[in-house]
Amino acid sequence: MEITNQERAKRLVNKFGLKIGVLNKHHEVIYDLSKAKQCAIIAVDEIIEELKGWKITYSYWEEIKKEIELL
Repeated sequence: MEITNQERAKRLVNKFGLKIGVLNKHHEVIYDLSKAKQCAIIAVDEIIEELKGWKITYSYWEEIKKEIELL
């Protein structure tokens, strides 16, 4: 099953959130959404830069970046 751009964006942000977050007393991960989004955008920007060097289309990742910014 193919995931949507919005789902991909949410997954990336959540993965970074899990890495930068902290556990609360209920053992739930709490993280700063804006920081997680910044990390995800940095990662996507790196992917886009790498793909530009290979002369491969990177429009998919541009769409993912837009979805991250909308979260």
